[in-house]
Amino acid sequence: MALKGKIYLAKSDFRASNEGPEVEINKSSGARWWQSPSFNFAFYLLFVLVSFQLWGQFGQGRIEEIPYSAFLEHVDRKEVAEAVVTDERISGTLTLEGEKTSQPRRFVTIPLRNTELASELETQGVEYIVRHETHWLGRFFFDWILPFGLLFLLWGFMARCMGSTGKGAFSTLATRSTFTATPGPR
Repeated sequence: MALKGKIYLAKSDFRASNEGPEVEINKSSGARWWQSPSFNFAFYLLFVLVSFQLWGQFGQGRIEEIPYSAFLEHVDRKEVAEAVVTDERISGTLTLEGEKTSQPRRFVTIPLRNTELASELETQGVEYIVRHETHWLGRFFFDWILPFGLLFLLWGFMARCMGSTGKGAFSTLATRSTFTATPGPR
């Protein structure tokens, strides 16, 4: 059927149906709840936190918590081999051997504000270190989160400066060709 100058479209009957489309573009995969990406992320995060907790408990060996008064008694009897003094705790090893391990006993205690402790440790011949304790979460934030955050901010700024799609640094590579329709066969 040859028509001159006019294009005719066939009339179609548009009716809404309850049937699904013939081809579903974003078809759900039917994945179970434990196979979803959000569950996997939460599971891995939980795994990392439990691993840190187990490493902290078992990786450092058995440390006995003793009262501060017992620590001072050990210092007076010259039973403290070494000590690490921080703001929140004192940890170290005693010259006494443990019953089960036959190795020097490790201890930890919570200090009182004692200005004479350093001189007392020195007179008893204890090797001690005074250390400012930092929390692992603060170190993680300043060593990992903050630098990567700044990197992503810089990256986003650079992307905005380059412009939107097709108008950025690579726009000079685009060709500026035009197409014209010519009548008749070639």
